[in-house]
Amino acid sequence: MVIAIIGIIIGLLIPAVQAARARSRNTMCQNNLRQIGLSLEMYVDSQGAYGRFPDAAQMPTALLPLLQMKPPLPVPPSLRVVLSPFIEQSQKVFQCPDDVYAETKFGNQPPQINTADNHTLISTYGTIIGIDPNDNESIIDSDGDGSPDGQTFFELEGLSYEYNAPRVWDPRARLPKRREEIVKDRASTSIWIVFDFAPFHATKNTVGSRNFLFLDGHVGN
Repeated sequence: MVIAIIGIIIGLLIPAVQAARARSRNTMCQNNLRQIGLSLEMYVDSQGAYGRFPDAAQMPTALLPLLQMKPPLPVPPSLRVVLSPFIEQSQKVFQCPDDVYAETKFGNQPPQINTADNHTLISTYGTIIGIDPNDNESIIDSDGDGSPDGQTFFELEGLSYEYNAPRVWDPRARLPKRREEIVKDRASTSIWIVFDFAPFHATKNTVGSRNFLFLDGHVGN
């Protein structure tokens, strides 16, 4: 009888512990985005009154085929490379603790590029089904090593967060925009600037599935 009661208590506690851990990982991700936001501000401010946002890749791996062309096309660096001097060279800030690239969920389709200027990328990751962090069966571990099949986005892209390069790029000037140019048609509180590559934290299209850094510096989901 005592063993049965203990078993019931443990069964009740496990989901609560899992949920608490998921909330902790989500909070860490949001803190990462806030630090990235601060480093973005420092980057822009370091250029003076007319500072521009970084010319950085939206998806680094999507641009790799351009390097194989003859002659190779110039490829912008990742946001992590650009901002590292402003964030004490910290790599962990660019890695979401819930980052997972499970091939069974995301597929193996390469990202596509819309134009030759590298600044209007189509995100194939936008069609990802999403992952429920509390549902172990939604993540396939075929080799039994305790980790999901496939790599993490951090391993594939060098970071877990997508940079909204098309939003900050001025195709006429062929330069990144200044802050006041980005907010001409929308308020800074509604413009995503950096965000999770995929719905790491919950199933797709549910509140809290992805975290977003907005242009004004706040983080939401």
